[in-house]
Amino acid sequence: MHLIENLSEKNNADPTLVKAICIAENIQRPSWIRRLENILGRFKPEATYGIMQVTSKKPISDKESIKQAIEQFFKDSSHMNFNKKIKSVERYNSDQKYIFFVEEIYRYITPES
Repeated sequence: MHLIENLSEKNNADPTLVKAICIAENIQRPSWIRRLENILGRFKPEATYGIMQVTSKKPISDKESIKQAIEQFFKDSSHMNFNKKIKSVERYNSDQKYIFFVEEIYRYITPES
């Protein structure tokens, strides 16, 4: 999780939001599926890869997908209100069930203040 916190700090992203998405993605696409996608990706011109399912012309690692997702979708999210954070999730994946799932994970793992 240090990777998420370091990259989030560098990009002013909300690390809890990124972690919630990683959890949701890992449940939907466990590591064995991602490994299979990387193997099959050598035969496709473009696909989504890594835990964050980032579009790429070649297979990328989970770490690289986290880095790219933060830079593309969640940069500057650390000071957003909750509704704007959820809008950034919607830009990332517009499926309403997915958004609700991430919302629930986010609320569950949000540190108590």
